Amino acid sequence: MSDKKDINIQVLGQAYTIKTSADEKYIKKLEKYVESRVEELKGSGFDSKTQHLKIAILTCINIADDLSKSITNNL
Repeated sequence: MSDKKDINIQVLGQAYTIKTSADEKYIKKLEKYVESRVEELKGSGFDSKTQHLKIAILTCINIADDLSKSITNNL
């Protein structure tokens, strides 16, 4: 079993520390993907200074949609 390490990421201007045994490059790739999806929403008119929660929830819904479509397409 791999030892877990702390990896620091930033999403929506907030810093998070993730304790994981996953490769840091993989976690950073996820961070970049999430931030790119956040930027899509910010680009469509959401104010990132006052609507953090709305942006976060809608980003989660969009990512869940991506995952669902990917699973369905691989069946």
